Amino acid sequence: MRRLASFASPPITVLEPQTSMIVDDDVPITVRDGTVLRVNCYPPVTDEPVPVIMCAHPYGKDQLPSRRGRRSRFSPQYRMLRQTGPIRFSTLTGWEAPDPDWWVGHGYAVINCDLRGAGTSQGTAEILSRQEGEDIHDLIEWAGKQPWSTGRIGMLGVSYLALTQWRAASLQPPSLAAICHGKDSPTPIAT
Repeated sequence: MRRLASFASPPITVLEPQTSMIVDDDVPITVRDGTVLRVNCYPPVTDEPVPVIMCAHPYGKDQLPSRRGRRSRFSPQYRMLRQTGPIRFSTLTGWEAPDPDWWVGHGYAVINCDLRGAGTSQGTAEILSRQEGEDIHDLIEWAGKQPWSTGRIGMLGVSYLALTQWRAASLQPPSLAAICHGKDSPTPIAT
């Protein structure tokens, strides 16, 4: 009965963002083969560069939850995959992606990337391929050169987002400082 109840009404709270940040949607980034990938960037409102939390996935960076009055709309996966406890996230949080409201509030910028062939990015998807790793490598290096970035990029996410981190890390992008693929502490990247 509890499973049915959590399916009908999962313990999810969707909140409007509370942190002051810049929202820059659909930023085009040209990767090494000329394909244009698109990202949503959420740097804090500050003159000081900050470290960056990045995720890259095929789920569509613009598939975001919404809140209307007391009602929330969120990914149906939350109904299918029973949650271990109550979850709270902002209307800027994609499926399995870091919440820009929380991370920017703690001194980071967040970048949510549509992989090749997903969302608003060009190209044909090549799931878990070397091409996908090279694309993420190029996205990381782009992020490391932004004026609001310290040049230290961490990747965050579970499931598919975790797999993309390992692929990118295997190519050793110079700006990648750490990957975090679950509840454990981040995995520093050897230099």
